[in-house]
Amino acid sequence: MQARLSAFYLDYYEAILSRRWLRLFLYASLAEEAMAQKYIADLLSDMLEVIVREAAHEMGLAVPRSRAQMQEIGWILHGAVSHLAIRRRIYRNANPVPVERVIPMHVRAFLVGLPALLEPLRR
Repeated sequence: MQARLSAFYLDYYEAILSRRWLRLFLYASLAEEAMAQKYIADLLSDMLEVIVREAAHEMGLAVPRSRAQMQEIGWILHGAVSHLAIRRRIYRNANPVPVERVIPMHVRAFLVGLPALLEPLRR
């Protein structure tokens, strides 16, 4: 799971979280356009649920019944990667640690923390 999530978020960082896309997303949000809301509601929410469901399954953990709670758990990882892109591509933070090392750190922290947020499956 760690390798798959790291590979996914490295690809997501490069393909989606470009400076141009982040600027568009942020400007649209500040202008109260529906673009960000639609993206989050139509695509991202489902993706976050899949990530939490798959990680929980692999670790033998039960997922919350509440979709909203499951999405919030998914935002822990997604928010970290998104903010990394904002720091590096919008704020132009020059931290020398390569993204290829940072994203796996975020993934590892998410996976290590997941058992503290979810209950073991009762069989």
